[in-house]
Amino acid sequence: MIDRRLFLPQRWIDDPARCTKAGIPPQAQVYRTKAELGWEMIQAARAGDLPFDFVGMDAHYGEQPWLLSRLDDEGVTFVADIPSTTRVYIDAPTVGVPPRQGSRGRKPTKLRVLEGEAVEVRHLVSEEALPWQILPVRDIQRGQLWIWGAVVCVWRIEDALPVQPVWLIIRQELDGSETKNSFSNAEESQPRLLAQWQARRYWIERALQDAKGLAGLDEYQVIGWRGWHHHMTLVLLAMLFLLQLKRTLQPQAPMLTLQDVHEILRVVMPRKDVSFEEVVELIRQKHLNRWRSRNSYLKKQKEHLDENRFLI
Repeated sequence: MIDRRLFLPQRWIDDPARCTKAGIPPQAQVYRTKAELGWEMIQAARAGDLPFDFVGMDAHYGEQPWLLSRLDDEGVTFVADIPSTTRVYIDAPTVGVPPRQGSRGRKPTKLRVLEGEAVEVRHLVSEEALPWQILPVRDIQRGQLWIWGAVVCVWRIEDALPVQPVWLIIRQELDGSETKNSFSNAEESQPRLLAQWQARRYWIERALQDAKGLAGLDEYQVIGWRGWHHHMTLVLLAMLFLLQLKRTLQPQAPMLTLQDVHEILRVVMPRKDVSFEEVVELIRQKHLNRWRSRNSYLKKQKEHLDENRFLI
């Protein structure tokens, strides 16, 4: 984990007083989608000369055509999950300006697909012509994870028009319980390599789970811009420390996990003795926070009901 961004909904941006009260800098009081924030982080990584093979992303980002085009234009390889309803062209369609129908009306000027039909990727799974292979994609506790995998060349769509061809990576569990689809602009077309790249998103999700369970990623109790960024920065540093310690100890314990390292630290690191009075004060503060949170919610609920009382 190397970077973070705080997503601000449009309702926050539309309330400058609220943003100022939360300490949000003026230059950050601009609405940015999650995909735009993701692009900012990719740019920051490249500016910092961080080496990487490709950018992996879940379906929320994979269904943003502009982001994939931007990455491709910048020469960045991506492996982007996509929804099963994503439409693609299996063969390159014919694109051009359609002729005017009749003698009335304006002459068409916009490009359109003149010949060719797009299909949803979910319908390709049953295609007998797909080059299915059984492939190993990553190590698991009991050995290796094997899947059915197929890689085919398709044309993805942006603004109703086909754009550059990409690899469609189709992964299906051996028992047929789950299917996942991804786009990639990689130069390599090796099914085994692309399937393994697709599977690496597991480690992103695992890192987030570990950060929540071991470093308190989701346990912040802050109401300000600076506080949130301070908390997230400390989480990143804590995760880096755990990872470095794991790599240091791994030659002696190859099966060591971050959870194991965390348990070692809990035993080795000195812990503060807490008195009965300190525990009581801690619980009192927690109860006070709950009470404040409940009152805040009830206040907002009452304001909402008052605004919409004519509906009641």
